Amino acid sequence: MSDMYALFLASRDMAGYPLFKDYCRLKDQGLRQASFQKLDAFLQKTREWEQAEKRVFVSRLFSLCETAENSRELIVYPLEQRLLKPVLERWMEEKDCDARPFKWHGLFLSSESRLEYLEAALEKSGKKDQQVLEALMDFYSHCVWYSFHHIAEDAYLGEIEEDRQMIQRLKALHKYITDEERQNGWKKAIAGHEALLNDWTAFISSGQTEGFAEWCEEKGKAYSFTQAFYYDA
Repeated sequence: MSDMYALFLASRDMAGYPLFKDYCRLKDQGLRQASFQKLDAFLQKTREWEQAEKRVFVSRLFSLCETAENSRELIVYPLEQRLLKPVLERWMEEKDCDARPFKWHGLFLSSESRLEYLEAALEKSGKKDQQVLEALMDFYSHCVWYSFHHIAEDAYLGEIEEDRQMIQRLKALHKYITDEERQNGWKKAIAGHEALLNDWTAFISSGQTEGFAEWCEEKGKAYSFTQAFYYDA
């Protein structure tokens, strides 16, 4: 049994939800059809619950998700659409709502508004929630990485000003990381993003469109794509 499913099955908070525990157990065993039958029965039962009871379950579930690796594997489409999203979205509409529904929606559910929810959660937490903070930084860092992941072939896939703005956002966020080692790691990563963007800007400003990797190597720029690797035949 995986650590994630063991955590959910052993939790006292899940003791009152036998159908959901059956779903977890069967899913962990790879019995997809049987697990979905149990999940459907559970979701049918939740239709009888008051909103407050639904919120209690959702809160217990996501509190466990925060501590488990790969917990999004547990949150399949029917569970998300029929219970989790409706509860969180109704909760977020309440006046003076706290950070939790925004955080959980942004971290664990599929949404085009994921970034908006994470930013809202960070603000509501006073920029103290490290899990939200790093999720946001991962998002912005991945966007910048994506712009450059074919740069060795002279293919820049982003917009320079948008990437500059994301790098500035990363700089603003990283100072709230409380773990010194992680903060230093982020500082190094951000500096790498910024240096690469600056070098690409200088390269195209010189009128060149091909040979960026060679240009970097000639100038002693230590990027991974400028390194040559040799393999024995």
